[in-house]
Amino acid sequence: MRSCSHQTLETRMRPILMKGHERPLTFLRYNRDGDLLFSCAKDHTPTLWLAHNGERLGTYRGHNGAVWCCDVSRDSSRLVTGSADQTAKLWDVKSGKQLFTFNFGSSARSVDFSVGDHLAVITTDHFMGVSSAIHVKRIAEDPQDQVGDSVLVLQSPDGKKKINRAVWGPLNQTIVSGGEDTVIRIWDTETGKLLKQSDEEVGHKEAITSLCKAADDSHFLTGSHDKTAKLWDMRTLTLIKSYTTVVPVNAVAMSPLLNHVVLGGGQDASAVTTTDHRAGKFEAKFYDTILEEEIGGVKGHFGPINALAFNPDGKSFSSGGEDGYSKLFASNPRKLKMRPILMKGHERPLTFLRYNKDGDLLFSCAKDHTPTLWFADNGERLGTYRGHNGAVWCCDVSRDSSRLITGSADQTAKLWDVQSGKELFTFKFGSPTRSVDFAVGDHLAVITTDNFMDRMAAIHVKRIAEDPEDQVSDSVLVLQCPDGKKRINRAVWGPLNQTIVSAGEDTVIRIWDTETGKLLNETNEEVGHKKAITSLCKAADDSHFLTGSHDKTAKLWDMRTLTLIKTYTTGVPVNAVAMSPLLNHVVLGGGQDASAVTTTDHRAGKFEAKFYDKILQEEIGGVKGHFGPINALAFNPDGKSFSSGGEDGYVRLHHFDSDYFNIKI
Repeated sequence: MRSCSHQTLETRMRPILMKGHERPLTFLRYNRDGDLLFSCAKDHTPTLWLAHNGERLGTYRGHNGAVWCCDVSRDSSRLVTGSADQTAKLWDVKSGKQLFTFNFGSSARSVDFSVGDHLAVITTDHFMGVSSAIHVKRIAEDPQDQVGDSVLVLQSPDGKKKINRAVWGPLNQTIVSGGEDTVIRIWDTETGKLLKQSDEEVGHKEAITSLCKAADDSHFLTGSHDKTAKLWDMRTLTLIKSYTTVVPVNAVAMSPLLNHVVLGGGQDASAVTTTDHRAGKFEAKFYDTILEEEIGGVKGHFGPINALAFNPDGKSFSSGGEDGYSKLFASNPRKLKMRPILMKGHERPLTFLRYNKDGDLLFSCAKDHTPTLWFADNGERLGTYRGHNGAVWCCDVSRDSSRLITGSADQTAKLWDVQSGKELFTFKFGSPTRSVDFAVGDHLAVITTDNFMDRMAAIHVKRIAEDPEDQVSDSVLVLQCPDGKKRINRAVWGPLNQTIVSAGEDTVIRIWDTETGKLLNETNEEVGHKKAITSLCKAADDSHFLTGSHDKTAKLWDMRTLTLIKTYTTGVPVNAVAMSPLLNHVVLGGGQDASAVTTTDHRAGKFEAKFYDKILQEEIGGVKGHFGPINALAFNPDGKSFSSGGEDGYVRLHHFDSDYFNIKI
């Protein structure tokens, strides 16, 4: 059933991408309050996230194999995990401390706390001479009193088939299990007796992969490789509803708020003969619980969906895939109170951020060699541009968003096709490329190069051909700075491409004539910066520009006359600056160098993006969160969001809440 409701899900439910695992996801679990989300994966490290914005809070380190499952106690103090390393572990949620290890002779496949959290049911796989089984463990209030003995062990009739899921029934009186043998069973927890099991006629025809129960324990949902999900009565094991899809089902979830169920799975990625993610049908599909009709779907994963979970408030849900990503679908991420969307796509420190003119795309540069493209509204990573062999210091995008130019420590600047990621041309220099900037019209680009060996720091103007086949590397103009041994950290075009404004390590801002190459103006020592200028950004109308410096100030200048307009003083070196295109606000980022901070608390280095009133020069607020100096800042051209990039390797995307637009001093 493909209708307007299907369109609505895909267009409105833009996910927050959460990249914290290096291998496929296996399980997701919200805590009872719905403010925390726990994820498990094959990379051995269960991970904790803030459930409303996808911020990673930490990991639980101790397993030596894939982690298949987890559960969290009602008070969110304890976490239990099951792993392929033949153990289940108890953890302190807040500290991450490992409290106890249950040792088995085979993989721990499923875990579930009972009501009251005094018991846990754990399933183990068949391995060597050990049959698959269901174990009930008593959970001590004091970890010092914890023991590994089982209160009850239940043996499945076919001990060679995995029991993929086992959960507690109403009032802890029963256990419900399902697995590879296709049969659902209900067990008595007092006697260990098998009470009921599904029959072949109404049951699943292939392995049961997943099982989730309703909040009131009245019914439960199972998913299977037979391409169906089935809804069952928890007490009588009566089949209530059946939902049919076209791919194997790996994960199921039920909305606690609406009569909706969601199924996830997909053809195995290894069997897909095209790189198009649609071919494997990796989609979370929504069904009406009562009518059994498909009502919509959410795409995006580049591999089968292995995990699904609804927030207990029913207003968001999460999916985890074979691609290693968790996706958080919130009702409206922009209503969050300045909570950032965390974007993890770089393995090394960020160096530069740039929005395209339309504000729908964000480009990031880092020391890991790969410029990256993101959706600017939700932080979804669209792709990377591969070709550089050194840190990428800067980038710029053409007005029509068709071309990208990047500058790198590998002594090149490269032109790229934005959509395809194809490398169009390489400008080669004899020293690192520090800064790039397209001219109005995109027919020229200004590129700065560092001092290196016998080469002096310089500014190069290159002509950009409309057809890449016609591109040449010759410089139209080369400008030499008076002190050629100091880096030129930034150079941008002035009004109508008639001038170039440059600044760098020698603390001087210069304005150059682009026709003659003549130096027109430069700052003097009295009003200029006292230490290296690290960053420079210009206003949308090219009337003024802002510079940041290691002298712990940022300064606002007239673009034509180089008159100092305003000075903003902060308490730390400034690495990055940005100006709001909507309000009279400037934002400064920097921080004490991480290597000089003697505490692990991120507040010690003052890694904060600080907002100032542009006219009054007064600090009006700040946004914390990075765990290292802030190296890059950029405002979306619509003025409704901004991004920061840090030494910690994260990009943080901040959508402003309504209160921001009503700030009064």
